[in-house]
Amino acid sequence: MNNRFLEEKMSVKRKLSITFFLFLFFILGVSIAFLCDSMIIDMINEILVFFGGGKIQLTGKYFHFLNTEFYYLSFGISSMLFYYVIFPVSKRGSSKKLGIVVLLFTFTMIIQTILYGYLEYMSCTMCDDGVLFLKRSSISYGSIAGVSIMLSVTILIFDKWIKKSKKIRSALKE
Repeated sequence: MNNRFLEEKMSVKRKLSITFFLFLFFILGVSIAFLCDSMIIDMINEILVFFGGGKIQLTGKYFHFLNTEFYYLSFGISSMLFYYVIFPVSKRGSSKKLGIVVLLFTFTMIIQTILYGYLEYMSCTMCDDGVLFLKRSSISYGSIAGVSIMLSVTILIFDKWIKKSKKIRSALKE
């Protein structure tokens, strides 16, 4: 009976430490989102202009104090999910997974921005000489970046689940 009490107590300590680290990773993700905000906005603007082929020009100034709530929450939640993915992995494996997340984030953000620019151009009915003048303040930067970070971490979670199910299947076959 005393041994079972110790096991339950250790389980509570473990749960508290995991909860603490999840909270810590959430704060880390929101902080990263806050620090990288202007860099992501500049990257989206450059992608729109570069892949617009001269048919998209950005106008106006974009002044913002904070991005959308979705943007910050998506970075915070994605950081928590990233902790779930790297929890049992070594430091080398963690840095490899972080690199994969950064590459996936960049790739999905580029694809999303290209699609956004293409759809905006296609919906333009009053474009002057075939050029779309897109206001910087009308672009949903937070949505593009938020969806991109969520997709990149979700891909890693699916990868982890697939590997885990393959391990279980191979263990059952033996």
